[in-house]
Amino acid sequence: MPKIKISNNDIKYIIQQYQNNISVLDLAYKYNVDQSTIRRILNKNNIKLNGVPGQRRIFEVNDCFFDEIDTAEKAYLLGFLFADGYIYNKNNSITLGLAEQDVDTLQLLNNLIQPTKKLYYHSYKNKNQQDRYSMIIRSKHMREKLAEYGVVQCKTHITKFPHMINDNFYNSFILGVFDGDGCVGLYPKKDSNRWICSTYIIGTYEFILFVKNIIETNIGVHCSLIKIDCNGDIYRIQISGYKQVLKMMNYMYSNSSTIFLQRKYKKFIEINEKYIQYLELKESKEAI
Repeated sequence: MPKIKISNNDIKYIIQQYQNNISVLDLAYKYNVDQSTIRRILNKNNIKLNGVPGQRRIFEVNDCFFDEIDTAEKAYLLGFLFADGYIYNKNNSITLGLAEQDVDTLQLLNNLIQPTKKLYYHSYKNKNQQDRYSMIIRSKHMREKLAEYGVVQCKTHITKFPHMINDNFYNSFILGVFDGDGCVGLYPKKDSNRWICSTYIIGTYEFILFVKNIIETNIGVHCSLIKIDCNGDIYRIQISGYKQVLKMMNYMYSNSSTIFLQRKYKKFIEINEKYIQYLELKESKEAI
């Protein structure tokens, strides 16, 4: 991403807006630069940084978005935040960052809450790190509401399932968790033309055990429970085999959120196509 040049007129505007109590964070998002760039401009122009947490914001935010989980999309985003969201109490920020390839999904989610605010772009010099986009929401009310569900700062080892959400939205919620902390794979079997597939979701023992019970109760699919953190309580539930994985797919995507990661959905579609090919090959062999 090319370096963004800020004009002299923009600098004057930044100073004026900051003096009118607009935050460094919001100014950084407006100009798609790091907060350090805004601070550097202010320091260079002898503007004292006040660090007031209650500064006004430029962008309108639907603070009450999570007050009631009454749509599949709300349940999906809540699940995604459970899996991959970051909460920072000091400045009441809620962050969800995704790889550049998933920016379309992130933009749709951002539009639900703050459609006039641009996503923030992170470019990494390290080739091992993917460039990312982040949706960052600043809302004290939303942060406190999310805390009631269990989405809190440093939540990795204390996450519990939010029993207060309606079970009609469990599949959308689990889809959000899967998109944030799950995986689906399709692998060629050694010395064979056949393929094997599996899918899994990661979480704390208490959280993932409840998800396991929901899946086994609702679709009759066995989930293996596997500990993956020797020094903690992080587990994964794993489902293997064409039929089982496709049942999981149908459960998560049917009558569910219209927003989800396309690349993971396409992997499920690929698994379905491989399964159809396998059945056709089996039928042709039996017919001989």
